[in-house]
Amino acid sequence: MFHCGGAYTGNLEFSDPVLLDTVAMAFPDLKIIVAHYGQPYMEQTAILMRKNENVFADLSARFHRPWQLYNGLMIAEEYRVTERLLFGSDFPVRTTAAAIAEFRGLNDWGAGLAMPRIPEETIEAILFERPLSLLGIDPA
Repeated sequence: MFHCGGAYTGNLEFSDPVLLDTVAMAFPDLKIIVAHYGQPYMEQTAILMRKNENVFADLSARFHRPWQLYNGLMIAEEYRVTERLLFGSDFPVRTTAAAIAEFRGLNDWGAGLAMPRIPEETIEAILFERPLSLLGIDPA
């Protein structure tokens, strides 16, 4: 797991997840998880995931920024990489229950605003259809 991006720590010059492309290509059997979907570099993370099947991203710490998460999920839909997005609550900043509720409420923009919806199936799949075996981890 790599903690790329992050608006509060480190030098952003070296935090672009695109820098992981060389590693992902050199070690195609290595499962790489980009924490927080690479925020603020979510589009670059989706492109990295599209190019490298061994790259995943978790969505922790994105649920309290619904507009950013919505755009990131739309990008993942366009690049067809939603099957490699992983749920993470960012506990203790967010409890699991709060993060799930915020995630499930992502399409609720209020009266008068009609936005394309993130498919409910995508949300539920991210929540419940990501077995540890996807990452090569045997849960037994």
